[in-house]
Amino acid sequence: QGVLTDNTWISTVTAASNETSAVNFAAAGNGSLSGKVTLNTNNIVPKAQVQCVWSGFDGVIGTDDDVLITATADANGNFKLNGIPGGAFQCGGIDPKTGTKATPTSVKVEGTKNPTQKPKPTKVVLPIKTGGKYTFVVSNFIPGSPVITKAIKARIAYYVKKYKQATRVVVEGYTMGPTVLKVDYQLSLNRAKNAYTVVKAINKKIRLIRIRNIQDFKHVGDAARRVRITLYW
Repeated sequence: QGVLTDNTWISTVTAASNETSAVNFAAAGNGSLSGKVTLNTNNIVPKAQVQCVWSGFDGVIGTDDDVLITATADANGNFKLNGIPGGAFQCGGIDPKTGTKATPTSVKVEGTKNPTQKPKPTKVVLPIKTGGKYTFVVSNFIPGSPVITKAIKARIAYYVKKYKQATRVVVEGYTMGPTVLKVDYQLSLNRAKNAYTVVKAINKKIRLIRIRNIQDFKHVGDAARRVRITLYW
């Protein structure tokens, strides 16, 4: 028989035999955490998976004594964890349909030194946000040429791979003057088309929204030879 204590709760364990036993105290306590998993702020996530990491006895998330506690929300996205220890938690929700995860939310769960006392319940909202975008620019094209150089290709590849969840793309070539300057207009458009070819080769599932020119009166020469790529998901 043994007694394990910390600042918030006490647990007594009695061995039933001489056999070796292992006991995990991490999920024991008198704290309570409840809340809702939402999608894009206003929508509920039925049967959302809830994952909460308790910081353990050291009170620090990301160390060896962290403990994962899980739950499943109800049809309205509500969940409740009872009998958990007090302390620092990091919680997030997962949409069971898409696998989209919420950004982890830090939560402080109240506990008491006396296990017979019930502390004030802690409430939290775990928002899952879908959709996003990232815009980057590639430059240093060869003067008068629409060719994608090795350096430009590498830059495009880096961001397309980094944001591999992207499903749509907009590619825009910068042109220095009015569209009546057909040479410059067509050149910048061809650069945009070639940049899209690189994007598509890396992410074959991505869908093109549009390719177009953007007039840029502020830059000339090397500074004007640019293509802007926006990835959406």
